[in-house]
Amino acid sequence: MAGVSSFQKRKIPVYSTQLTAKLAKENGYGIPSPILDIQTRLSLGNVSVEVFYPGHGHSPDNIVVWLPDTHILFGGCLVKALEAEDLGNLRDANVMEWESAVKRVLTRYPDAEVVVPGHGNWGKLDLLRHTIRLLVSPNH
Repeated sequence: MAGVSSFQKRKIPVYSTQLTAKLAKENGYGIPSPILDIQTRLSLGNVSVEVFYPGHGHSPDNIVVWLPDTHILFGGCLVKALEAEDLGNLRDANVMEWESAVKRVLTRYPDAEVVVPGHGNWGKLDLLRHTIRLLVSPNH
């Protein structure tokens, strides 16, 4: 979110959900254009993109981005890399809802061939299952 105003100064549009726009404004980061709703399909040139809000997890407004033509899922910080041994920064997280959010993503995109986490190496659907294991671990 901190980069919103930098993009806007360069006349680069920044799109978001209503919730992200609200949080950006409250935190003084500039106001993105809130055109994405709970679930949106966009065409960007020849590429089809789906944006999905699975619920509060790592942050109240985390979304995932699905590229259906290539079966690539960008999970952002909702999804942890296999090398992650913990959940990382939990300042904005809701660990009680996070597992359900990840399960919604797993249910919605069972044919994802590549999953890209917010940090670390990409992998397959095992990244989603690994994130769930971290969430149910008593050490999180």
